[in-house]
Amino acid sequence: MKWLAFLFIAVLFTASQATAKLEKDLVVYFTFDKVKDKKILDISGNDLDAEVIANVDFVEGKYGDAIHIAAEPEGGDCVRVPADDLLEIEDEITRAAWAYHEDWQAASGLWVDKGSRTLGKQKGSYGIECADIIPELG
Repeated sequence: MKWLAFLFIAVLFTASQATAKLEKDLVVYFTFDKVKDKKILDISGNDLDAEVIANVDFVEGKYGDAIHIAAEPEGGDCVRVPADDLLEIEDEITRAAWAYHEDWQAASGLWVDKGSRTLGKQKGSYGIECADIIPELG
């Protein structure tokens, strides 16, 4: 029983250390549950709030609130995160997003990249793009 108690405490300690490291290195985190005016608040503590540009509706998501992008706005941006030195990440990076695409085609794509296709004019920026790629018929 003492061994089991020790193991339990060791696991809790290790998990708390991993969580602390994650929170320390977290750069930006949007839950879409915290929105003020046209700003999606960054809850990482770094104040990298995103600005809603166009064609975004707030809806109920799988976990909390989400955004629904109704159509591609002119210029390609729906939500914009301002440039900041914190986003100049040169080492490893993990990016995650829940995405539900209503009409996947055979040639649809989802990209999460630096120098995104959507934000191509802003070299070095990070972006997420979900698009239907329809080959030319012909």
